[in-house]
Amino acid sequence: MGIFSAILDKLRHHGSASSPPQQQQQAPGASTPLSPQAQASLAAQAAEPGSDNRGTADYKRNVVRVYCERGLRTAISAARAGEE
Repeated sequence: MGIFSAILDKLRHHGSASSPPQQQQQAPGASTPLSPQAQASLAAQAAEPGSDNRGTADYKRNVVRVYCERGLRTAISAARAGEE
């Protein structure tokens, strides 16, 4: 299992399977969806990379955070562009 599969599995288990998609983006007990920055931080926290000659675990967690935030912001922009 790759690192991104492991992160997605952890994020999926964070919310309930019976919740509508819009509610799965919310923190437990929250009334508004999380920002892309907050969601990316959750993904970074869920990551369990190991340190090796390509980088430390902290560096790799930061890469996960940055790429997730960029991807979410790009997806939101694309979705908004499609609504117009």
